[in-house]
Amino acid sequence: MSPRRIAKRYLPDPHALAQNPRLSWFRPLLSARGIWHFGRRSVAGGLSLGLFLAFVPIPIQQLLSIPCALVLRVNLPAALGGVWVSNPLTFAPIFYFAYRVGLVATGTSPSEQALDFSIAGLSGTVGEIATPLLVGCVICGVVSATLGNLAVRLLWRLMLVQRLRRKRAGRDTCTSAEVATRDAGSV
Repeated sequence: MSPRRIAKRYLPDPHALAQNPRLSWFRPLLSARGIWHFGRRSVAGGLSLGLFLAFVPIPIQQLLSIPCALVLRVNLPAALGGVWVSNPLTFAPIFYFAYRVGLVATGTSPSEQALDFSIAGLSGTVGEIATPLLVGCVICGVVSATLGNLAVRLLWRLMLVQRLRRKRAGRDTCTSAEVATRDAGSV
């Protein structure tokens, strides 16, 4: 079964969502063209958007993905799925990695001072790590979005080639009697 069919089976019907009275305020948004389309470009764009937003160091990444998917007209479920790369179990390693990438990119050295849990101490620490963290998040977001987009396009292409090969193999395996019957009928 193709990923498109699996997604359509488990995701809610966009028309049913638009008709839900509790979601009436969001009806124009839920019926926007392109956000429910399961094409190669739309899914690749949605996943890229989600992976980029997964590296945004604020806790409203999912809420950001909805208007961005609407504006860019990419697949909303793929964008929401991509955002979940950064979840409560993975956010600490992801942002620490982004911080380390930012340190390398900005050429700064990591803060060596002990953590002071006073307001002044924490604000000073945040000031020191903000620039490397933000630079690292942008770099990691762009790289992961690009790799995600390329991976979806490559996998989509491989699945298409595999389906065409199976289709051709099924056509080439007809028996000689079927071929003789088909050829006799065309004469």
